[in-house]
Amino acid sequence: MTRPQRHSAFSIPLSAFCILICITSGCITHASSPTPATAVDPVTATPRYWLNKPAPYHATAADYDLLWYACEGAARHALFRLDREDYRDGVIITYPLISRQVFEFWRPDTPDIDDALKSSLSTIRRTIRFDITSNADGTWTATPKVLVEHWAQAEHRITTAFHYRSAFGLTPAETARTTAQDAGAPPPPPPSYWYATGRDDTMEKRLAAAVRDRLE
Repeated sequence: MTRPQRHSAFSIPLSAFCILICITSGCITHASSPTPATAVDPVTATPRYWLNKPAPYHATAADYDLLWYACEGAARHALFRLDREDYRDGVIITYPLISRQVFEFWRPDTPDIDDALKSSLSTIRRTIRFDITSNADGTWTATPKVLVEHWAQAEHRITTAFHYRSAFGLTPAETARTTAQDAGAPPPPPPSYWYATGRDDTMEKRLAAAVRDRLE
């Protein structure tokens, strides 16, 4: 007398398993073309592209002079040096400041911890811009904008110890390429440059709050 075979709930025939895989996986009818990482609009790397975007935070005052001095004080309190002060057009621009690293806890120019971590891994700088405009009711509004830029440098091939001296500078070939350019040839890429990556929303919010506090 033969005993009946017992089948567990997890035992599936091989043919049924193959059919299930074919149904769930689907078929690839055409190969997708990958998008390269450099396929971006070069306009997005310019400061004008990001500074033309509206500012989400602002501070309003009835006196233009008080608002002007409050914006200057807020920028200096963040350890930025003033570069352009156009009193008639209502524009205040600071010098670019290299953003703080994680261990520089006393600096208020990079309040977000994630941004401080990025500044510790790469060279990033920030620039503050205040635009003061008049309102219909006779008051004035100041809008802060904080531009974020990254530093990029061309890689150098180092084959001997002597080449370490030019690891962070221009090589003779790069110097000759930038000084002597053939007529009609496209300009060569610079060995190092800054490119804009966006705006610091957290810093703009704190600057607007600092201006309001100084007005009060």
